[in-house]
Amino acid sequence: MQAGDVKLGAIFFDNHRYEIPMFQRPYVWGQERNWLPLWNDIAAAADGVVGNMLTGDWPEEPPTYFLGAIVVKATPSHPQRLGGSILVDGQQRLTTLQVMLAAARSVATELGANSAAGRFDAWVENDQKAVHEKWPDDKYKLWPLPQDRPQYLWAVRRPDDQEPCPDGAHRISEARLWFEDAIRDWATCDGDPSDRLDALHSALETRIALVRITLEKTDNAQVIFEALNHRGVELSQSDLVKNLLFRLVEDQGERHLAESLLVDHWLPLDSRQWRAETVTGRIKRSRLDQVIAYWLTARTGEVVSVERLFDDFKAWLLARGLKATEVIKEIRRYADLYDQLVTDPPDEATAALVDLVIAT
Repeated sequence: MQAGDVKLGAIFFDNHRYEIPMFQRPYVWGQERNWLPLWNDIAAAADGVVGNMLTGDWPEEPPTYFLGAIVVKATPSHPQRLGGSILVDGQQRLTTLQVMLAAARSVATELGANSAAGRFDAWVENDQKAVHEKWPDDKYKLWPLPQDRPQYLWAVRRPDDQEPCPDGAHRISEARLWFEDAIRDWATCDGDPSDRLDALHSALETRIALVRITLEKTDNAQVIFEALNHRGVELSQSDLVKNLLFRLVEDQGERHLAESLLVDHWLPLDSRQWRAETVTGRIKRSRLDQVIAYWLTARTGEVVSVERLFDDFKAWLLARGLKATEVIKEIRRYADLYDQLVTDPPDEATAALVDLVIAT
């Protein structure tokens, strides 16, 4: 493993493709907790550049604003594809930054800041001349999960693309509109918008940094992912279960099945319906956490608490050496059955039993 800080300009400058793997959760960042603090740091860095432009006083070591960490692992080389990296961790952050850069490109185009628009463009899309005709999606610096893809492609569309938004309630769609408003307000609040947008690009290139952790071939991405996230608030127990299962799909030699397993079986379980929180006593848990805990209880014959779901699931799964593809399909079948019993129980006795189980 290699770790070091790197300026944002170096992250997005080269022709490179960051791929969000199937084991990751969908995009979940929001305004108050994520977009606003991120933008406040970026705007502060840009304000510093504006001040230096006005005074002509350029510090030898300008302040650096760190936006967190990403963990990457190189994808296998392919003669017709651009070099790329798997985003083991940090996909929420890099997705947000790409949406923000696309919004900045759009605002710069709108305000006639052509120089800034061109520079932002180079950070959102790879050089078209370097993209092979057989792999047109390589033009994007970041490639999202299937469930986020329509909204993401709309959010990073070119300024002259008038395609309607596919889902205005999706977090990525909301992020695009939010950053567009924030950047426009900042660019037009004082002075020449073109100068301010040049300053914004300069700040992003030279004063905004990330910690980049690069994994070697022998590094265990699953262990590192758990160490970084298992104690965090952001990831649910079912997020960790999903991560483990889709990592095992790859480790068991079935990577070619990963996208179909996600789209055909797990994708509905990433929906708002299953991520909605339920409350039992004072404990909050997602509906999917609860259902997987019920499923594992039925499989093991021992009561599994939601709080220990991932640890118990991991121990059980690895001890039995099961195929991850079959476990994914089984969890989906169980979740569908659970949903059917809750929404349309066959009789009053079953409805009463379901209500009792949910209450406990």
